[in-house]
Amino acid sequence: LAAKEAALLHDARHVTGRTGFDRAVCAALAPSARYYPCNETLRPLFYTGTLWHAREFAAAPVLFLPQGNYPLKNLHTVIKALPAVLAQYGNAQLQIAGWPPLDKGPLLRPVIDRMFPYKLYCKRLAAQLGVADALHYTGPLDAAAMRQAYLEADVFLLPSSCENSPNSLGEAMLLGMPCVASNAGGIPDMLAAGREGLLYGESQDADALARCLLQMLTAPDGGTALGQAARARAL
Repeated sequence: LAAKEAALLHDARHVTGRTGFDRAVCAALAPSARYYPCNETLRPLFYTGTLWHAREFAAAPVLFLPQGNYPLKNLHTVIKALPAVLAQYGNAQLQIAGWPPLDKGPLLRPVIDRMFPYKLYCKRLAAQLGVADALHYTGPLDAAAMRQAYLEADVFLLPSSCENSPNSLGEAMLLGMPCVASNAGGIPDMLAAGREGLLYGESQDADALARCLLQMLTAPDGGTALGQAARARAL
């Protein structure tokens, strides 16, 4: 599929994009094409209404991951980072948007495990590291429910191995959330490290991710200043 997309892009004369990451790829794969910058347009619900604010003191910290169903989104690295977070915040929770791993009983379990190997891997990894009780799946969320899930979390988390301009990050920024993300693809074009959120380097570096999460959770203002700067940037 990627090879077909690259061949199609090679023949394009006009390309629109949003980040230095996609512009560089277009320059390499379609050097004769004209490039047109075009910023994000997000779901209308996120531009108005209640904004994020730091929750009351001593509440159990909630990390919100907008997607965890396939390896690119890097749930496994978050699971590896959780023990360090739980060592300091024993009641911390990881909320994951989407369906939990299926379990239809012992007869169908081997079939389901073969159909969804990544979910099985994450489930076993969480059990092995003793963090399974901290993982909670929300089920599918529409825009309103997704907005509420952002507001009920303490940190928005985007540890993807590759992204261009992720809508979920833009939505979290519009709501003024503290954001922790990998320094991958076009993400640093959206979120300035240290000024609008925290970025960590190699996406699968669980230790670096844990340090960023703890830095955000222990910030005196709960990450409010970073979230406000992120909102101003997103607007």
